[in-house]
Amino acid sequence: MQTTIQEATYFMNFEETIVQKFITQNSSAEKTKEERAIQLYYAVRDLIRYDPYTYSFEKSTFKASHVIEAKRAWCVPKSILYTACCRAIGVPANCDQGQVVWIRVAPVCALWGTIHTILNHTNRLHWCTSIFPNFRATKIPKIWGSENSDSYS
Repeated sequence: MQTTIQEATYFMNFEETIVQKFITQNSSAEKTKEERAIQLYYAVRDLIRYDPYTYSFEKSTFKASHVIEAKRAWCVPKSILYTACCRAIGVPANCDQGQVVWIRVAPVCALWGTIHTILNHTNRLHWCTSIFPNFRATKIPKIWGSENSDSYS
């Protein structure tokens, strides 16, 4: 059975009470769907700690409700949670993947930063969420936390 980019699924279980509460607490019903999607992006990014060491093969750990309970997750479950939140407020969304470049550059000097970037970047496969506000595709790349976006290599 194929689902659309607006339906709840086993993993994107936005009909669960804990997910509905997370959405209600972190987005304003008076805002537009697009504004709520932005509010929820920041909520998932900042309230659910990005932790790549929580990796598990347990099927239940990929559920949106589990991510909220655990308060930490790696990129795939965080993307699932954000996708579920978008779908719950009526913004079509889907999980996606892509390459990201992680760069550790101190903002000391633009020249040294450029040299450092060329010599020390790494490519990583990373999961993200594609949302479709007004049915125009928009890829939301990084959902890791703002405080630790450069903490892991």
